[in-house]
Amino acid sequence: MRKAAGLEQEPGDGARPGVAVAFTGGRRRPLPEEASARWVVALVRQLARGKHVLLHGNVRDLVSFGGACKTFPEVLDAVLGALGYTLRCRYNTSDGLVFAGDDPRAARRRFEARVGGIDADAAGTPYLGDLAVALPLLRKAVGVARAEPMAAVLEGADRLFNPGNFHPSDDRGLQVLLDQALGEAQAVRARRGPDGRRHALVLVAANLALLPGWLHRDNPQLVTICVERPGLAERREFFRQQFRQFHGVKPGERPAPGLLAELATLTDGLTTRDLEALRLASHHDGLPVGEARRLVDFFRHGRREDPWAEVEVTTLRQATATLGASVIGQEAAVEAVRRVLVSARGGVQLEGAGRASARPKGVLLFVGPTGVGKTELAKALTELIFKDPTAFARFDMSEYGQEHTADRLVGAPPGYVGHDAGGQLTNWMKARPFSVVLFDELEKAHPRVLDRFLQVLDDGRLTDGHGETVSFAQSVLVFTSNLGSTRREQVGGRDVVRPALEPGWGYEQVQAHYREAVQAHFVGIGRPELLGRIGEANVVVFDMLREAHVAAIADKFLRGISASARELHGVTVAFDRAVVAAIQAHMRRPEVCQLGGRAIRNFVQAELLPVVNEAVLGAGPGTRLRVG
Repeated sequence: MRKAAGLEQEPGDGARPGVAVAFTGGRRRPLPEEASARWVVALVRQLARGKHVLLHGNVRDLVSFGGACKTFPEVLDAVLGALGYTLRCRYNTSDGLVFAGDDPRAARRRFEARVGGIDADAAGTPYLGDLAVALPLLRKAVGVARAEPMAAVLEGADRLFNPGNFHPSDDRGLQVLLDQALGEAQAVRARRGPDGRRHALVLVAANLALLPGWLHRDNPQLVTICVERPGLAERREFFRQQFRQFHGVKPGERPAPGLLAELATLTDGLTTRDLEALRLASHHDGLPVGEARRLVDFFRHGRREDPWAEVEVTTLRQATATLGASVIGQEAAVEAVRRVLVSARGGVQLEGAGRASARPKGVLLFVGPTGVGKTELAKALTELIFKDPTAFARFDMSEYGQEHTADRLVGAPPGYVGHDAGGQLTNWMKARPFSVVLFDELEKAHPRVLDRFLQVLDDGRLTDGHGETVSFAQSVLVFTSNLGSTRREQVGGRDVVRPALEPGWGYEQVQAHYREAVQAHFVGIGRPELLGRIGEANVVVFDMLREAHVAAIADKFLRGISASARELHGVTVAFDRAVVAAIQAHMRRPEVCQLGGRAIRNFVQAELLPVVNEAVLGAGPGTRLRVG
């Protein structure tokens, strides 16, 4: 392993907290904090304070360090060496006890001399592979006060000290031995060097939940540090360092700041191994790094072409007519959806040129009476964009009325029932990132469930129960609600639910009523920030069903019946205007009208479909039937 540079020093202050080191071939060049992995910065700080450390989380990833991608153990050893730990070793079940440094064999001899020698039976292959043998020797080694600074790393601690692997009465006494090692190492100091560094123990665990609680809870000797996936600054630094290694880069070409920012934003949630795989994919699939969105989309979703980029301008110009044919009498709602489509296709954004947004392509809250076309408009939007009705998912939020049901969206955490199944929402987004997702009757979800959407609306991503980050950047999210459609009144000492809309109201009054109801609801449940992230302009109010639109909706259903009869039986079915008049008369009843278009559908299914089906079964192909 190449020698690591030391930490930048200040007189009398030892290692400067917050500055990590890089592989520099012997040159003393600190890596700026803003470009360092956050766990490295935290590790330096805590070791400088004489603490022992438990690193957990993304410990199997590569780390962008000193201009190259290094393994986690390499980076950890480099930091420990730069901090002045001249005797460094790490233990794992496969390799046993391994020593690091310029001369690992010399380090091993110094360790053996320090513990007073090792029995020939114990020093097998791998060297001290049995933890029951290695751990007491490590405890003895860190108990030597007047000795060179020593750092011992225990890898896979969640497997070594998992309560399921041993019992406190086990002859090996792992809990007791580790507890003593922590206590004795904390009590002694290494021989005074430039910074008086103590001996240190560093435990590494992928899954913190598998460790016994006594080890990391309320333990003043041990500091727990979460190793997260690379942040925005780290990803930007990776692309700056590795830019020339991507496909399509000319000799001597330097990355533009805007391109670096775009790449860092688009790769949110990816590990360093993923970033390295992205570099290889750019060569394998011939995708230049300059086409950042195309490259990342192909890496994430396996699609070279972006369906949004394929939406033609003429399609957007005709969107009002196309969507309006599916949802009748909702001109304001259709226009609001068209504006969202134009913004998604145009791509101009607040972040400025070259700063790709990871947020969803569109976020809409459809609110209005029941049966006026909210779900139908979402389906029509799916057909318009993706030309695929299966790119539509619907989640009934009435099924998420309890706080614990939030786990159904993202998956249960490790150790809980259903963990392996994953989350319903995250599983869908992994399989269909280019889709329209409908969350029906939003007001029926528990407020804690709604909190899950804050990250989605802000950052366009969600972390599932397996720790994987799912992107929503290519999707449209549609929330629907009937808030404000009804009101409760006291009649004869009991609650009665009545329609809240007055028949004589115009659309402006309907719109004001629903906007006020939505605002009051989110404030009432203590979630005004959720409404703020959706945006007032994206709250789309649907008008009530008006008599002028009943005939057009009825004609739509009747045309569907005629097309079905012709396709299935070759029979032509026509309807007299008297049929439409009967539907209009039925819809004038107040208790029926409040059900919206569903009441028309129900009437057609109950009164007309049986008659038509009976007639076509008795007719041959080519027959013409008239229903009056």
